[in-house]
Amino acid sequence: MSQSLLAEKLHCTRGHIASYESGFVEPKALMLLKVCAFFSIDPRIILSSLLSANPAFLKGAGGPPDSTSNDIRYYVNQLKNETDAFAKIVKGYQVFYDLRKSQPGEENLQSTYNIYEDLLQLMDILVEGNQSFLDDTHTSSERNE
Repeated sequence: MSQSLLAEKLHCTRGHIASYESGFVEPKALMLLKVCAFFSIDPRIILSSLLSANPAFLKGAGGPPDSTSNDIRYYVNQLKNETDAFAKIVKGYQVFYDLRKSQPGEENLQSTYNIYEDLLQLMDILVEGNQSFLDDTHTSSERNE
């Protein structure tokens, strides 16, 4: 399939598709969902393969205070802080979505709402998974002390 045809199907420009293919630009979450829907791919498969293929992706820009240290607590704390921040973003996004959906004249956007709902569900799963992992880690560390 040509870049132009895919761009037409996804309602974007050929330049966007070329930038995604070259790795110059990362697609936004909504575009990722559109691509997944177009190719009938579960977005969780894409995300899990990205995370497993690139563990450094999870580290972020900072590193532990002592780069020779294997202090797992540092990384768990980073995950907790980022999960808390992301959970707030998800809540805000949910409020925005609920408000937008309740506006008059928005009934003809059901396919867009389905994408939003899928994205919200994916974000909730991510937050719940992280919180479950953090709870398990906290419980495990208490037993070891």
